[in-house]
Amino acid sequence: MSEIKDKLICLSNGSDNWHTVEWKEEGLKAVTMSDGSCGLRQEGRDENGNLTNLPTTAFPYSCLSACSFDVELLYELGAAIGKEAKSRGIDLLLGPAINHKRSPQGGRNFEYFSEDPVLTGTLASAFVKGLQSQKVGAVIKHFALNNQETARVTSDSIADQRTKRELYLKQFEMVVKEAKPWAVMTSYNKVDSIYTSENKQLISDLLRDTWGFEGLVMSDWGGIRHPQEALNAGLDVAMPGESNWHHKQIKQALSQGIVKEEQLLKVKQRLKELSQKTTEKTETIDEDLLCDLAIRAALESVILLKNDNQALPLKQNQGIALIGEFATHPRYNGGGSANMRARKNPSFLDILKAQNIPVDYAPGFQAEDYDQSLIKQAKELMEHHDTIVFCAGFPGKRDCEGADCFDLSLPKAQVELIEAAAANDKTVIVLLFAGRPILMPWIDKVDAVVMAYLPGEGASEALYELLFGKANFSGHLAETFVLNLKDQPATTFASEHIIPYKEGIFSGYRYYTSREKEVLFPFGYGLSYTSFEYSDLQVKQEKDQIQVTLQVKNTGDIAGATVVQLYTGEENSPIDRPLRELRAFKKVYLEPSQSEEICFDLCEEDFSYFDNRRNNWRTHAGYYRVEVGESCIDIRLRQTLVLGDQDTDELLEKVENYGDPQNMSDAQFEELLGRKLPVYQATPFHEESTIKELRSCWLGRYLEKILLKEVQKQGQVEQAEYSQSEMLLNIEPYLPFYALEVYGDGMINHEMVLALLEIANHHSFKGFWHLIQAYMHKEKT
Repeated sequence: MSEIKDKLICLSNGSDNWHTVEWKEEGLKAVTMSDGSCGLRQEGRDENGNLTNLPTTAFPYSCLSACSFDVELLYELGAAIGKEAKSRGIDLLLGPAINHKRSPQGGRNFEYFSEDPVLTGTLASAFVKGLQSQKVGAVIKHFALNNQETARVTSDSIADQRTKRELYLKQFEMVVKEAKPWAVMTSYNKVDSIYTSENKQLISDLLRDTWGFEGLVMSDWGGIRHPQEALNAGLDVAMPGESNWHHKQIKQALSQGIVKEEQLLKVKQRLKELSQKTTEKTETIDEDLLCDLAIRAALESVILLKNDNQALPLKQNQGIALIGEFATHPRYNGGGSANMRARKNPSFLDILKAQNIPVDYAPGFQAEDYDQSLIKQAKELMEHHDTIVFCAGFPGKRDCEGADCFDLSLPKAQVELIEAAAANDKTVIVLLFAGRPILMPWIDKVDAVVMAYLPGEGASEALYELLFGKANFSGHLAETFVLNLKDQPATTFASEHIIPYKEGIFSGYRYYTSREKEVLFPFGYGLSYTSFEYSDLQVKQEKDQIQVTLQVKNTGDIAGATVVQLYTGEENSPIDRPLRELRAFKKVYLEPSQSEEICFDLCEEDFSYFDNRRNNWRTHAGYYRVEVGESCIDIRLRQTLVLGDQDTDELLEKVENYGDPQNMSDAQFEELLGRKLPVYQATPFHEESTIKELRSCWLGRYLEKILLKEVQKQGQVEQAEYSQSEMLLNIEPYLPFYALEVYGDGMINHEMVLALLEIANHHSFKGFWHLIQAYMHKEKT
């Protein structure tokens, strides 16, 4: 094979963990990448030469910044991260992560924005525009339907076309069309039984041809099953780099005519266009300004969930008992590839002392440990104070890539201390730190609850200002908080192989409002120290353009902000539709007694649904509602209008038990899909059998020991709350058998994998003989 063709093959793989391949003669520069959807996670070396995360600005994670509902703020955050990236020579940020929050248990939900695609798409578009304004490219991920971490490498997400287009792909479509990101990253999982990295319908037909995406498509790290299939589907670069296995597969496919040279030439052209967008490393940045933005982002995003008896704001001279280890070790971070090492991270206790707040402190707990002596010490301290501020939340391992979270209750020690404080007629204020919703069976016993999520390095300063009334709460929930995990509609969440999305479009608040299910806190909810009045809703319709205006007034005594949320719905819909869906929103800041006119421009498409039969968006003739409120259940104003075409084509037929996933049978779901569900066979063992499944045989147990040793070697990245090895340990049980070939990088070929499977399936003699033959053939070639 010619040197030119060999170089073209190299382009379809990275050059190492963080760079694309350089080809100077063709004017193609290497592009440098970095992790971090909410800030940089950049690897480097410490003074001893050990691999570590370099200190960077830790901004709030998307689970919190989405609660700002503030488009301008997200643009600022993107631009700030772009400036910091460029100062470090980074060309591509591997983010933002914009997947739909299908279940509150999703392992990477702390990286994701919302359970609503319009909110996610709007905020992520602003972030991408801000980032790329600094000549740093965004890599939106994970495309697509990557909604759980359990068995993410082999899981098969099965959803009907309407569900995919309305909920799971809508935000990607919005960002691609509005913000034009430089790159898209595919996910590990399958969609409709095809790995996303080799799914032509997703990459070429939808992303490129339908949406008009012209940028680079790359795989997630190690997320390639068949390199030749991925290249033919439209994927450009498999990451990470230096893979002998990848190079061999493409070289063989090219010689056999399975892959055409023109595909590699397209990869070359896209890489060249990408490299030409990059600029040289800039001067150093003002770290203090970045820190100030991190504080402001937390200020505008933290949510006040409860405030009875005017427990908040606190008074400056009000003595308090501060309980919880998060008061001295702020929980600002998530685990895995989005983990950041904050440049600054002052404790809440230190900030209170610096402001001369009379405060006494007791840790009360450590992580999930139940320490009777710490509990006793905290209870004794609380007896001497009338006001108790409790810093509660999840330990870091519950918000870590590679594993879903199956317990949304606070650890036992924390619950015991909260209830002990409330039992003594004290004023109890609970500050919550976690990357996901928390179950709160104790909520009626406390006076105030504040949700800080994972607030970044500005958490302590922001919480001081909010709790003591120096600033006003203005965050609103970007997801639903349920009363009980059994209430959530994603009943097939965390299935290990076939994952039918039986809830369809009835996900998140769309389900709870349509089925009149009581929740702890609804989507869009958030309290303030002031109040707002909505009035004078006007809906003007001209052809397919709809203008919505209303007046919003601050009726309280202090300045504050509200999030005006516009929902649409159809009256007596003849098809399955949610009661209401978010279509637009605006955050508005008002002084006391100040009013402002809010205007939204809608079009007929904002009332549409995806018609599977037509493979297109449609608005049929009917009566439609325009509703405005402060949450998905707090609707203040509404009007009805007539919209839609008079097409006589049949409407989508209703499916029995649609929107009732607990009772939907496989047969009913197959009717919705229009095809049969795939069937997973656990035995005999095959290439997609997982290490967990293979534990039942001696070979599987032996291989697991080897893998665990390798995980320990790789887990050397020093992180704030957990090591890289913890993420790898989460993933290890669900690695498929074929990973021996993919990650073995030439040490184990496909024939050897098949021989090992024969051994695992109790054909030991034949398997060992084939293994020896395969090994000898590999050595010869």
